[in-house]
Amino acid sequence: MKFKLQSIEDWIGINYRSLESFALLIPLILLFLFCDPVYHYFFDEPVTELSFNEDQKEKQWIKSNFDPNELMLKDWVNRGVHPKTAYSIVKYRLKGGRFYEVEDLKKIYTLTSSEYERIAPYVIIKKVKSKKIKQPTYNRTFTRNKITPSNLKHSFTPHLFNPNTVQLDTLLSMGFSSKVAKSMISYREKGGQYLIKSDVLKLYGVDSSSFLEWKDFIELPDQKEILEKEKIIQKFNLNKVTKAELITLNGIGEFTANQLIKYRNRLGGSFYTHQQLTEVFGIDSLKVKILDDFCYIKKTEVILLNINTCSYEQLATHPYLSYKQARWIINYRKQHGDYHDINDLYKIKPLHPEDLVKISPYLTY
Repeated sequence: MKFKLQSIEDWIGINYRSLESFALLIPLILLFLFCDPVYHYFFDEPVTELSFNEDQKEKQWIKSNFDPNELMLKDWVNRGVHPKTAYSIVKYRLKGGRFYEVEDLKKIYTLTSSEYERIAPYVIIKKVKSKKIKQPTYNRTFTRNKITPSNLKHSFTPHLFNPNTVQLDTLLSMGFSSKVAKSMISYREKGGQYLIKSDVLKLYGVDSSSFLEWKDFIELPDQKEILEKEKIIQKFNLNKVTKAELITLNGIGEFTANQLIKYRNRLGGSFYTHQQLTEVFGIDSLKVKILDDFCYIKKTEVILLNINTCSYEQLATHPYLSYKQARWIINYRKQHGDYHDINDLYKIKPLHPEDLVKISPYLTY
């Protein structure tokens, strides 16, 4: 067998495994194609049992009233309907179809006109009583309880009171609800203070309409009366100012103060212009203006760096120079000797002119 398959393989041009796959696939395809006829042959009720002779006499057919929604297959054949047509009618009903009028039988395409005319006079379709679903009725009339003095548990009789000192019993006796009264006391116990009348609106349960009713009984000013005392703040030396002194300035927090001092240390311990503040991380234009107003710089106090004696680490940690630039400066100094002025640094081509402009105020020769 394998020899024959090998010869077929050589002739067709496919391998042995492909032929085995085809040998398994072809029976499955045949089984799929013929499974329906085989099933009906062995399990379905054969139509041949329903004898139907077109030459059968009309007297043998049942001529009585019937409902097409109730007849079975044999019943249709006994009334002169071809078995194939009868099977189509029953199948139509099994799929959920229903005949509501006599003319609905014409939906069966295998039913001939002669068959329809013969059975139509005997068709009586029972009317299905549709269950009426009672729609729930909703009472759409709304009644609002009018607020009258008799409905109120307590009459509202306020008198002058200070929310910063009033007691709970006093508020309840005036007619305040327990929720508003407790909220007013709780706010005060948590450290809150009522400065003006509108501060009461912060309380939970107090709305603007009820507030207007007893606003005039609150012993507090209508508007905040705060006398802003001008504080004379002494200006700080930006190169000597401490963290504690910076925090006293409005708009300068602990983070900003730390960043400023950290950057000042990287510069060698001093600023030479206020413009350098924009280089500090976390300081925007508004904070620069604040520091401009309350800080000053003495250029005579700028800490200088001797370019001829400084170490590589001192140059490399400076924010205006990179590690490579610091190494070039040190190597050039070793090869050509001490620097005499800024022009000697311009001879080092890898150094950018803008970097030399920034660092020149810190250098000494």
